[in-house]
Amino acid sequence: MRLDGRTALVTGSASGIGRAIALQFARQGACVIGIDIDAQKAAEVGREAASEKLAVEFVAIDLTDVAAIGRGAAELTARCPRLDILVNAAGWDRVSPFVDNAPEFIERIIALNLGGPVHFTRALLPTTPATPARSSMSRAMRAASAAAAKPPMRRPKAA
Repeated sequence: MRLDGRTALVTGSASGIGRAIALQFARQGACVIGIDIDAQKAAEVGREAASEKLAVEFVAIDLTDVAAIGRGAAELTARCPRLDILVNAAGWDRVSPFVDNAPEFIERIIALNLGGPVHFTRALLPTTPATPARSSMSRAMRAASAAAAKPPMRRPKAA
């Protein structure tokens, strides 16, 4: 599928699933704007894209910070009035027994993995021209890793 002339925003594009999606969309002709908080990894992906002459640039947005999301969405829509594709691929977790996770850790996971996509998508919608679908975006998706499908971890039984 060719994406010539399309603009794609891909969160979590400095690593993992987001990185793979961003590079593949660029290889298919899309102008990709990667969203990631990790500037060092984003720069590495940017160099890889440049070596293939792909149209990929990055914007740093902390997707756990609603105010930062609002500022980032405003910057993105000012830069790119037409947003064709949004991929919410940012996500993070630490593999450990659930009962060992502190409430602060759980809140951070929820803020990034649930709040990030919801707030980012919502921030982009009102700033784009109205259409029957209320947005100029023709596609929006959420990607997640297979780690979510693993069986729950349990503490070892005491001997």
